[in-house]
Amino acid sequence: MMKKITGTLGILMLLLSFTARAQFTGDTYANAKSTKNATLTLTYVETPGFASKKGSKVEGLCVDLMEAFATYVKEKEGIEIKYRWQIPSDPRDFSRFMGNMTAANNGVFGLGNITITEQRKRDFNFSPPFISNVTVMISHNSVPTLTDINEISSAFAGMYAITVKGTTNEQYILDIKSKYWPSLEVRHTASSIDLVEIVRNDPKAFSNMDFTYYIGVLKNHVPLKRHPVADDSSEEFGIIMPKSNDWSPLMTRFINEFRGSTEYDLIINKHLGKNALALIKAVSSQ
Repeated sequence: MMKKITGTLGILMLLLSFTARAQFTGDTYANAKSTKNATLTLTYVETPGFASKKGSKVEGLCVDLMEAFATYVKEKEGIEIKYRWQIPSDPRDFSRFMGNMTAANNGVFGLGNITITEQRKRDFNFSPPFISNVTVMISHNSVPTLTDINEISSAFAGMYAITVKGTTNEQYILDIKSKYWPSLEVRHTASSIDLVEIVRNDPKAFSNMDFTYYIGVLKNHVPLKRHPVADDSSEEFGIIMPKSNDWSPLMTRFINEFRGSTEYDLIINKHLGKNALALIKAVSSQ
């Protein structure tokens, strides 16, 4: 379906720009249809395997998807796309990322493990899901394995939850608090990367995280314990865009055609590996 992916992003990494909170913008599809050229803006939240800065480049599954999108637009519409990167001072800060997306307009695309929710769909455009998410509950390795989510308040007595404010992971923790443990203490940190270090070093802390971060835990042999009884696969990730982004219908066509293709499978294996695919399959079959 797709021709060989061009080196669009690799060449244009020289356009990386480091910014604080700013209003990001990019060319419209309406204008590009007549000019046959467009400069689109990419930003991201640091997500292992999805979008992560290595040296002078941002790499990952989402970055390769955007390269493939540029190739698709060239083939289908005859429009030459160039990308301009806007990188916050702390790409790990999810709240800053969402603030930048709220202020953005027109041809801007946000990359990372961004869960599609009904609330967010009221405020932003999303691509169709490009992968299903799996969230896992983690604790210090010394904590006994949880066998029944209904017994979490007694099994984890004396512990507290740590999460990132404004994420679906936080909502998961708040749901546990509401359903099973009204007195649960919930603390916050800025990023999932920081969260890993907190849980690693504090036997009284527990949390839940997207499988993308958990795969990094496995790869780096971080001594954390997963509690499979709390696994969940009800979320899906999408590329987030401001409501004013009129490239959204074309992005929808692209993802619907690209997901499941040979090129898509190669990208998944390249950035997430077999462990991630095995975890998604295992949880989905539960």
